[in-house]
Amino acid sequence: MSALHRLCATAAALAVVLARAPAPAGAQALTGADVAAAARSEAQRRISLSPAAALEVYDAHVVFTRGHDLALLRDVARVLLDQIAADTSTPARVAALERLAAAGSDSARQTLGRLASGEHALEPSGLDADAALARLGDPRAVDRLVARLDDEGLRDKAVIVDALVSAKARRTAYALTAMLQDPNPFNRMAAARGLAVLGSREHVDPLRQALDTDSHGPIRPAYVFAIKSLGSASADADFARLEASPADDVRVQALEAYCWSNTPGWQAFARRLLQSSNDDVRLRAASLLGLDDAAARRELTSAAASPNLAVREVAVRLLEAAGVRDLERLAGWLHDPSPIVRAHAAGAVLTVPLPAR
Repeated sequence: MSALHRLCATAAALAVVLARAPAPAGAQALTGADVAAAARSEAQRRISLSPAAALEVYDAHVVFTRGHDLALLRDVARVLLDQIAADTSTPARVAALERLAAAGSDSARQTLGRLASGEHALEPSGLDADAALARLGDPRAVDRLVARLDDEGLRDKAVIVDALVSAKARRTAYALTAMLQDPNPFNRMAAARGLAVLGSREHVDPLRQALDTDSHGPIRPAYVFAIKSLGSASADADFARLEASPADDVRVQALEAYCWSNTPGWQAFARRLLQSSNDDVRLRAASLLGLDDAAARRELTSAAASPNLAVREVAVRLLEAAGVRDLERLAGWLHDPSPIVRAHAAGAVLTVPLPAR
């Protein structure tokens, strides 16, 4: 046991002794809640003195109070996000800043603004910062992302479309419709996938026209899936052939179209794809079903413990998006060697509501 653990143990033991000691005349005896509050206060003091030891302090607190403390875990999550956000070399920096900003940090939001508009604006971190700000509801960031679509020097625009989709920026569907004429077939495919989520029935006709005129075979399924996602039956013959594909990575796109169009029975289709040998397919199916589905919950939590770093990072991101509330698992993921996993886990902790007093 480290010196810090011994100190925490001593503090907890003293709190227990104090709770069991006879109360002075005229005073009320300490309750279990009083002891827990005293232990939390001591842990918070130690974290403020040594932020780098925040997780160690929290783990000791859990051991000696025999349970998780959401208020204290939220403090630890903020400390960890601050540490990741301060590291300019980590790919998780923007994710940490976004979660701090969502939790109310003005300085984190300002840092994202500097990354999006300063000398790094044209770098990947600038795009990531704009995407984060867009998800945080900044309309100027959405406008900057749309403007990036007109950059002729940017060949691959799929990452921008993904950012608009993640921000749920439906007002940008007009820009994606224009992208259906992009000379790069992969950008046309990205536009179709974006419209599948952000579009409406008014976008079916341009998608149908693209399907009828685009001779680039590999991207034609994207038009079909988008048309189906928007609730139209105008490409159902093509859709039926794709749905029957033996390739699970094709069938999961059919599943997404069924889900987004709220086609009856899509949940059963999703559960069948949970048996796929393809990690990505299983995770996509599970994320659509959500944590209320026991099989999907098992798949996501199992993937979050995978020895495969990429799978683990995706799984914890999806669990955060799904609203995971399991403090035992969240505290464990805060120990993950991947800063990306830690950032998503910390973000999830900050969204868990404190119990009403």
